Amino acid sequence: MKKLNFILFFGLLTFTSFSQKNKQYTSYIGVNVQPSHYWLYNKDEFTADTILNTNNDSIIINSLSYGLTYGHFFQKNFGFEIKLLFSNQTQYFLRIVKISDDVTDIWDCHTNLKYVKLPLNIINRKEIFPNGFLVAEYGLNLSYLTGATDYLYRKNELFNYSYIYRNNYIEGSGFSPEKNKKYFFDWKYKRFIFGGNIFLGYEHIFNSKISLELGIYSDFDFTNIDNTGALNYIYETDENGNIIRNANQTNLPSWTQYRYFSVSALQYDRKPSHNIHLGLEFGFKYWFGEKTLILKRKVPREW
Repeated sequence: MKKLNFILFFGLLTFTSFSQKNKQYTSYIGVNVQPSHYWLYNKDEFTADTILNTNNDSIIINSLSYGLTYGHFFQKNFGFEIKLLFSNQTQYFLRIVKISDDVTDIWDCHTNLKYVKLPLNIINRKEIFPNGFLVAEYGLNLSYLTGATDYLYRKNELFNYSYIYRNNYIEGSGFSPEKNKKYFFDWKYKRFIFGGNIFLGYEHIFNSKISLELGIYSDFDFTNIDNTGALNYIYETDENGNIIRNANQTNLPSWTQYRYFSVSALQYDRKPSHNIHLGLEFGFKYWFGEKTLILKRKVPREW
């Protein structure tokens, strides 16, 4: 009896060991981080260094996205992935103009946009080592704007003032004769935008449950992120708190001044603006959804 028990125990141990060795997993959940360089690309503003004597993008890493990932493989080298990312991205402009021998005009402008992103990607990978894959991910980006802040500070030897455009109102210092008055207006940036993304990198399998992915990431929003309807109207409140729609902006800061100086109060022929990222992506994956090759009758097909 002891001999039979030993044979059964050894057989079970051998089966379990072989089964674990041949396990493959079809699904995963993970965490992702994307430090990258961000451009708020507008054709007029991107060439501002030649047109407006403006320095653009003075820092390398000005965007950080992070979030969760879920993926599923239909075959060993083909699958799909969905991510939920929170993105904080900043654009910087500095314009210095010598007005005269005694007066230097300085415009310090910052734009900060916050999005919740939903990338939907196809995954292709190729095994190059026993535990390593080359990975390509590409697909669509759906983004929702959760917050926007534009800061403008202008200073010279004659005067200085600042504007803060935060979400849906303007705060200012330097208005004459009023100060710190809030002007309510249409959201300057569109809430929903649409784009594409691509990732090229390497994935290393540490064991049957954990892997690490590292590579180069880029995305581009096809949608014009600027809400051009905000050019036409602005809203303010009367003494009773009622909102008044006002089409006359001649006594208000130019719509375009929050990113760079424009002599035009209204710029109807403004070029489209697009979000662009280029940087790194790395993340950990936890694999589940077991596909055991030895139990073929429980598996639709082998990889």
